[in-house]
Amino acid sequence: MLNSIFKDKALNALTPEKKKLFRRQYSKAIFLNTLREHGGVLSSAEVAKEIGKSKVTVKTRKDNNKLLALNLDGEFFYPVFQFVKRKKIRIVVS
Repeated sequence: MLNSIFKDKALNALTPEKKKLFRRQYSKAIFLNTLREHGGVLSSAEVAKEIGKSKVTVKTRKDNNKLLALNLDGEFFYPVFQFVKRKKIRIVVS
């Protein structure tokens, strides 16, 4: 009985490692929410379709730092904001 109490207490204790893990999870959630607010992310297949190229080309561009990719739990995702069509900005001086 006493062993069970100590075991439960040890498993539920907030250790420095658990605190670090919780901080990382919290930060990751905030980051992903910010990405979602700015259009979200696309998978490699979605990027390939969006730019009219193959998934191999997408990977090559990622590897050559031509595309921003985020490794989220072992899978790469590409923030949508980098695929927004650029518009010319007219500067007006008064």
